[in-house]
Amino acid sequence: MSDVETLRDLNRNYVRAAAESDVRWYADNLAEDYQATNPDNSFMDKAGFLARFAGGGPKKDYEAVDVNIRILGEVALITRAARDAGSASAPTSCAADMADLEILQDLNRNYVRSVLESDVRWFDANLAPDFMNSNPDGTFVDRAAFLKQVAPKCTVTNLREDEVRIHRVGDVAIIYARTTYGKPDGTPGKGRYTDVWQLRQGRWLCVSANVSRG
Repeated sequence: MSDVETLRDLNRNYVRAAAESDVRWYADNLAEDYQATNPDNSFMDKAGFLARFAGGGPKKDYEAVDVNIRILGEVALITRAARDAGSASAPTSCAADMADLEILQDLNRNYVRSVLESDVRWFDANLAPDFMNSNPDGTFVDRAAFLKQVAPKCTVTNLREDEVRIHRVGDVAIIYARTTYGKPDGTPGKGRYTDVWQLRQGRWLCVSANVSRG
């Protein structure tokens, strides 16, 4: 079985385990430093994730669609949409070294700034050619479509990131963070994002982003 076939099988079982509350499967297949994002945009560690599914009944309507698998060195990135709202997961990794950590922190700050300021030039310089973005409505867009998407004036105000966590696996870094912002009607909003960066020819480039907003 190829790596892609193995990952497809793992993904199918991940979704099946969610539908059937199969805690044993998760206990066997989640890394000890596993982290996930809740529907309310809070974080869970492995123990919290297992406890969540242990207390829930089967989700018969839960189904993954638009599954996309990308292998980046020793890391596999699986993106998918779910028909049953409320599922979220995140890749796992280890700590980045300090030099790269500072670079990634700066890139993360500028990513958020560029969304707020519609800075297409910054995105054009820092997104990988194969960049993919998952929008809050569950749709996927490629690099070209994303650049068009961020070009108009941003509809939210005071976009800020906090609770930033950066993890690294080899030449891949995963950034998790919470956002706060003002909605167009003036009410406060909050969300989460997970960005994946890869070191390519000495430069960190963003290869994937997943955004949720409440």
